[in-house]
Amino acid sequence: MLDLAKKLRVARISKGYNLRQVAKITNFSLWSLFWWEHNKKLPSFAQLTWLAELYKRPIEFFLGFTREEYLRSRMLWWSRPSTKSEIKQEIY
Repeated sequence: MLDLAKKLRVARISKGYNLRQVAKITNFSLWSLFWWEHNKKLPSFAQLTWLAELYKRPIEFFLGFTREEYLRSRMLWWSRPSTKSEIKQEIY
């Protein structure tokens, strides 16, 4: 399985872009793109979404899971407090 850095590079190259072109189109710094593709830093979700649109790839390609799986995993960690004392414990 490809890591995010490799996926970003593969997607960019498959669309025929070089880093300078992507930097000009997106207004992301050339260094940011370079670091993301070399696994030194991570793009934000908004930046990754922008790149996914530019490269014509679903965001799931980069994340490694579907939006539904992501949302389901988030819901598993959240549970509603049933009493006022549980709410106070959460706050304090």
